[in-house]
This record gives sequence, C-alpha cells and structure tokens, in this order.
Amino acid sequence: AVPVVAAVASGIDLKIIAVFMNRFNYVMATLPELQKPQDLKGKTLAISRFGSGDEFATREALRRWGMDPDKDVRMLQVGLTVARMAALQGRHVQASLLSPPQIVEVQRMGLNVLADLSDLDVEYAHYTLVTRGSLIAENRALVERFLKAYVDGIKFHRAHPEAVIPYLRKFSKQNDAELKLVYENLRKRIREDPVPTPGGVQTIIRSLKADKELDPRRVIDTSFFPAGTRK
Repeated sequence: AVPVVAAVASGIDLKIIAVFMNRFNYVMATLPELQKPQDLKGKTLAISRFGSGDEFATREALRRWGMDPDKDVRMLQVGLTVARMAALQGRHVQASLLSPPQIVEVQRMGLNVLADLSDLDVEYAHYTLVTRGSLIAENRALVERFLKAYVDGIKFHRAHPEAVIPYLRKFSKQNDAELKLVYENLRKRIREDPVPTPGGVQTIIRSLKADKELDPRRVIDTSFFPAGTRK
C-alpha cells in the first residue's frame, strides 16, 4: 500500500477497499548463534536499500525489542532477497528481514528464523486491493462483484489445503512437507475478513514521513463490508 498512500497524498483519487495482510510480512533471519532479539545488538543487518519497506520494518522491530536502530546496530544496503541471503550465508552480515516463503531455504542453509514480524502488535497494510474512487462512484456493483470473488477465493484458500498445496506444487520444486510449511505461513497472515483499517494506513504514513495531516480515512473505503466488521 505504500505507493497508494503516496499517490493519495499527492492528490490522486485511489481507494484501498481491502487489506489481505495487515501486519509486516517478514521474518528476521539470522546466523544460528543469534537466538533472541537482544542478540542483534552490535550486529550488522542487511536491508535492500535505505528508504525501503524492509528498512522501516527492521527499525520498527528493533524499537519494539528495546533497541535504538541508529545506535545499536549497523544497517548495510545489500539489495534484493537473493543478495541478502547470500550475504547471510557468507557471514558478511548477521541478520536480515526476508519474506516468509524463504523460511524453507533459510533452514536448508542452517540459518535461524529469529522472529516473525507478523507477531508484532503493529498494523501495516501490506497487501491490498485498490481501485479508483471514481469507479466506486460510477460502477459500485462491478467493484462489489470483484471484491466478493476475491474474498471468496481467500476463504477457499484458507479452508482447503488439500486443493491449494497440489496447485502450489505445479510452480515449486519444494517437497510436500515444505509446501505445507509455506501454505501454513501464508494462511496465518491472510485475513479472512480483509476490512481496511486506519491504523494499517497510519503506519505507512509514518514510514513515508508523508504529510502528517493526511487522514488515513481518505485512503480507505470500508463501505463494502458489514458495519460490525469495520473499525
């Protein structure tokens, strides 16, 4: 949702109508000798680049763990996921945020998954469904049908691993046990009722250092969900 929030802040007519992941979708991977968050103190952490979503999430996690990200660790720009994993394996860095599908590869490398950032009590609109505000006004029925189909697909995914895992097998070289781990990690993160929340957008506004006057409710439209599910 970061580009969406930035676009709305600049005056573009966009609305987030669903948020399927409202937490950080990262895990903290480390060298095996690091076993608790406080072990990160004094270490070098790989990020993709300064100003990225993973840098913001790294900083937020460190603060939640009682550390100052500017004083207690060193952050090194390394690049994409493959480069960060190689830096970890080569012991050039001691930790990095990675996406949950990399958990299997991290474990194969003998590295440690120190923490799952989705467990932090931080709302963050990570994966969203977005449309133009004008389309909602002009053809609300179309948007409703599309959203309903999307949500029905999410509910099917959550309820039927026996159908989803064989489908994933077509696109992966992982074995069934590894695919089950990937599936369970994804299922944990995807919300069955993906109502957008102001808090999830407010975190992004803070991460962008955007216009502090931007009301997160300008970015979301919760009207497609029953009133009882909205915040």
